[in-house]
Amino acid sequence: MQRGKLAHRPRSVMLAVATVSVAALALSGCTDAGGGDQVIRVVYPEQPPSTAKSDVIETVKAEFEEANEGWTLELVPINAADADYFSRIALMFGSPDTAPDIVYDDTFQVNAHAEAGYLAPLDEYLTDWEDWDAQYSPTTQDLGKGLDGTSYGIPITGGTIGLWYDKSLFEQAGLPTDWQPETWDEFVADLETLQAAHPDIVPFAAQTAEVHAEGSTFQTFQVLLQGTEGGLDSSFYDPSAGEFVTGSEGFNDALTLLADLRSKGLLADDADQLDPNYWGTFGGWFTEDRVGVALTGSWLMFLFGEYPEWTDELGWTPMPSRDGGDAASMSGGWVWAMGAGAADKEMTFEALTMLTSYESSLALALGTGDVPTRIDVAETPEIAENNPSIPFFYDLVNVAGIRPGVAEYPQVSAAIAAATEAVTIGGMSPEEAQAAYDEAVRSITGG
Repeated sequence: MQRGKLAHRPRSVMLAVATVSVAALALSGCTDAGGGDQVIRVVYPEQPPSTAKSDVIETVKAEFEEANEGWTLELVPINAADADYFSRIALMFGSPDTAPDIVYDDTFQVNAHAEAGYLAPLDEYLTDWEDWDAQYSPTTQDLGKGLDGTSYGIPITGGTIGLWYDKSLFEQAGLPTDWQPETWDEFVADLETLQAAHPDIVPFAAQTAEVHAEGSTFQTFQVLLQGTEGGLDSSFYDPSAGEFVTGSEGFNDALTLLADLRSKGLLADDADQLDPNYWGTFGGWFTEDRVGVALTGSWLMFLFGEYPEWTDELGWTPMPSRDGGDAASMSGGWVWAMGAGAADKEMTFEALTMLTSYESSLALALGTGDVPTRIDVAETPEIAENNPSIPFFYDLVNVAGIRPGVAEYPQVSAAIAAATEAVTIGGMSPEEAQAAYDEAVRSITGG
């Protein structure tokens, strides 16, 4: 099949280290911009080749400054893998000279950042913002709340995780183009069929290295855990007991699946998996018939560039559970949050409402392919026209797990990523990797 060239080549793009050091930020991050302007510092991740966030935020900057004379939005994009981004913003919050006034935060970090005193409560401002109750469902509103029930962020993108697959490669391998594997065994068998028919492709792409952080934890391993008996509650975090689970059979099952995929040669080679931009790499592979299946979210579409045929030539289906029954997914997203140290919280909240307006949210969803969080944006026909996978990923909410919003989660998540890398790249057995994970959890939680 002949396809258009990829507009951007993710495989050749390595994530750059942010060029702005904290020391440099300290020099520029004062209360004015050198010309008497009051400054609101906006910090967010921007990962090549996408410029979707910057495009939207730069538009908001121009409109905000035009409407508010004497005020400046200082934009601080950070080009880094997720783990480095989270470390960078934690470091910035450590000093009032560099702390963000507005930050693009992952939902799993909200509670930890709130408990650390980094984020400002928003409830008093949201009460008077008519869009809050009109355009955000209670479930969506909860994405920006801490365990204390206080809102610390306005959700801007949502997402669930499923399987993308190349229909042409499936058809040539004698597999159904309306693929719906029911169990892990069926899933692996179909991947082996793909491998036999197409020995030069990567049968299955999923993030498993530590450098991918939540890409390995949330987008890969926890999806597998959700598909084990009892789901996340039995294999990861028991909400009734308020504690992380160790020694679970489901955890071992998920590690064993990853180890089997590696031993059967169904994953990419180590160099690709260790690439911080691996998900961008395998997104590009779809345009070249070089990957059969990938586990990721709706946002993959923004990597397809000049490949309009993807809406017909690619399919999406849920990740099956281990033994059949309900499929498995995970649900999460990002929020815009206000820094606790913002000097003028009224003006900062005004900027927040512009960053999360209908126009900004629509532009971001169209640019990234993410599931929108505003009701009016989700109902805009242009969303599904731009990304036909959106209705499918919406529906996965019904089988999706949610990451626990506890302060220890980020550290436990890092321990999971270490375990996934250990069995797919490091040559460790599932039992050894689980033992190391269990010991890390006990150290983190004091259990």
